[in-house]
Amino acid sequence: MFDRDTLLELQKSELNKQLNTQLLDTAEAIQPEQLPALMVPDNFALLDIEHKLQNRTRFRGSFTTEDIKSFVAYVSEYVGNETPLYPNAQVFIDGEDMMAAAVLNVGDLVVPGHCDHKATLSIPKTAAYKALIAACNRRSGQQDLSDFIEDWKDRITVDGISGEQMNLAVAINAVRTVTVERVREIESSIDQFENSASVTEREAAKNKKDLPAYINFTCVPYAGLSEVTFKIRVSMLTGDARIAFTLRIVGEEEHNEQTSEEFKAKISNSLKKLPVEVFIGGFRA
Repeated sequence: MFDRDTLLELQKSELNKQLNTQLLDTAEAIQPEQLPALMVPDNFALLDIEHKLQNRTRFRGSFTTEDIKSFVAYVSEYVGNETPLYPNAQVFIDGEDMMAAAVLNVGDLVVPGHCDHKATLSIPKTAAYKALIAACNRRSGQQDLSDFIEDWKDRITVDGISGEQMNLAVAINAVRTVTVERVREIESSIDQFENSASVTEREAAKNKKDLPAYINFTCVPYAGLSEVTFKIRVSMLTGDARIAFTLRIVGEEEHNEQTSEEFKAKISNSLKKLPVEVFIGGFRA
C-alpha cells in the first residue's frame, strides 16, 4: 500500500508527463523545432530551456550605431519584400535628442511581434560644434577668446561694430590687447533756488572699434547633417578685475528646430522605399 504523499507524487508525475506530451504536440503543430520549454513538477511552472539548445528558436537582438547610413542599411537588411524575415517595421524619431529607434519585429494588430529586435541610431555632435557650445556656455578671458578664434580660424569670419568683415589677425590682436578706461563725469547745475550735482562713472574699451562684434562660425552640428553658419554675438564684461567676454548664438532655438527637422526628414527619406512606418516620438512595448 502506498501512503497519501506517495500517491500524490505519482499523480503529479503522471499529470506532468501528460502535460509535456500535449505541450510538445502543440509545438510540433506550430513549428518543426522543439518548443524550448517544459512543464516541471514544482507547481507546474514553465521552464525556458532555449539557452540549452544548439540554436535560438527565433532571431532577436539590439543594434546601435552613430552613423545614419549604417542604421538605414541594417533596417534594409531585415525589412522589405526582398527579405523573408519581416514584411514591415516601425521607426520612432526623437528630434530633440537626435535619436531614431526601429522596431523590426513589431508585426501588426492581427499578428503582433515580440518587439525585441531593434536598431537604434544616435547621431553625435561634431568636434567643431562641441567646441562652439562649450565656448558659449562659459565666460572667456582674453586668452580664451583669442585662442578660440585662432584654433577655428578656418571656420570663422569676424564682423566689426560697423558690420564690415574684419581681418582675423587684427581681431585676435584686439582681443589680446584690449584695455579699459574709467571715465568720471560730473554734472552740476545751479539756479536761484536749487543746486544739484551728479557723478557718473563708466568703463569703456579704448580700442573697441577693433574688437569683434559678431563671430560667424560655420560647421556641421551633427554627423551626417548639413553645414550651418552660426552668428555669435560677442559681449565684453568689465566689472571684475579682469576683462571677460561672453558669446551667445543668435537665434539658437531656431537653429535647433531646423536641425531637428532636417534629421527627421533625412531618416524618413532614407527609408521611404521600404515598408516602414515613421513616427515622431518614442515607443515602449
